[in-house]
Amino acid sequence: MKKNLFIISTLSVLLLSLLGCSGSISTKSDKTNAAIIDGANTSPVSTASSTNNTSSAPTTISHTFTGTNSRLIGRFDRNTNGQAKFTWPDSAIEFRFKGSKATISIASQTQVRFAVTVDGDTRDLWTKAGSHSYTLASNLTEGIHTVRLTRVNESTAGMTNFISDPQVNGTLLTPPQAPQKRLLVIGDSITAGYGVE
Repeated sequence: MKKNLFIISTLSVLLLSLLGCSGSISTKSDKTNAAIIDGANTSPVSTASSTNNTSSAPTTISHTFTGTNSRLIGRFDRNTNGQAKFTWPDSAIEFRFKGSKATISIASQTQVRFAVTVDGDTRDLWTKAGSHSYTLASNLTEGIHTVRLTRVNESTAGMTNFISDPQVNGTLLTPPQAPQKRLLVIGDSITAGYGVE
């Protein structure tokens, strides 16, 4: 058992040294066709520099997901244009906007629980089966707001899919900057603390 743990630990250190400790990771597996995303979006669409947190892009109504001015956190399948599919708990999208209302369109196989955090305040959001538009924030004071939408359910609840960019009644700004350092933990749901909120 100790020998197996040593081998796993050694392989983890080697993997981390190969990948480096900052920036974003975007890899594709021939078997899973999944993109691992942590940090800035991996969309080919250019965005403003993340060092200027007040820069913005004109808001356009996008009925597909491009990832422009959004930060995806976790493992997403981006192989279908206009979609970001995911199943893992704690997968999230984070964005900033200037305005008072934000929505997003999500396709779900079943009812799935999300946590919506707006400027630090968190509430539950349950998706329904099928494709629907969900209000993430409304009646906010006019100004700059940060929204994070995080999947809570385990993968057994089925796949969810962002099918539009966030829609706001103002302007999408550059997303919050990703942390420069990351930590890789190898384990199971106990290691991840699943169910502890």
